[in-house]
Amino acid sequence: MRWIKAWFWSRVRDNENWAQTLVRVLGNLSRILLTIIVVGAGLIVVFSYLENQKDQRRRDQARAVSVVAVLTTEQNTHGCTEMFPLALIVRNDSTEALMSMDVALSARRPGTSTNVLPYGQREVRWDHIVPPGYQMTMCYMPPAAAPIGAVFSADPEYYSVRLSPSEQWMLNETNAVRVAP
Repeated sequence: MRWIKAWFWSRVRDNENWAQTLVRVLGNLSRILLTIIVVGAGLIVVFSYLENQKDQRRRDQARAVSVVAVLTTEQNTHGCTEMFPLALIVRNDSTEALMSMDVALSARRPGTSTNVLPYGQREVRWDHIVPPGYQMTMCYMPPAAAPIGAVFSADPEYYSVRLSPSEQWMLNETNAVRVAP
């Protein structure tokens, strides 16, 4: 314990003049400042590491949510009708319930890779509860700008995926169906 006291404050020497006192006090203050900086930097590194681990777990959970877009051509395929033939199938393989997310929708002509949808029609807001291990299909009308015979695809925008610990009321209120593991 004595070395800690000596690190932070050196004692007054006999016959110390004002210049020596000034140097001693400035040395004491600089050691205190150095200690604060080193301890603060260490705390910032530890806090950043723990936050990164928490964010990584959240990103891994969000990546366990998958979306498939299918344009159905036959009546009642995937439960969709002729009026709403675009099926978005969301599967939740995470350990938490999916509460909401944004889905990036794209339509392309066969054999091309360019998304032909205008920017205002490239996103679908998903706001249905899908518990872990469940899958849900919602039917939509294809965007008017999509060409006939377009190939649709959908990807979840992972930054917008909102997950929550699963509770019994979610299982009671969901329209999703359980999928085999």
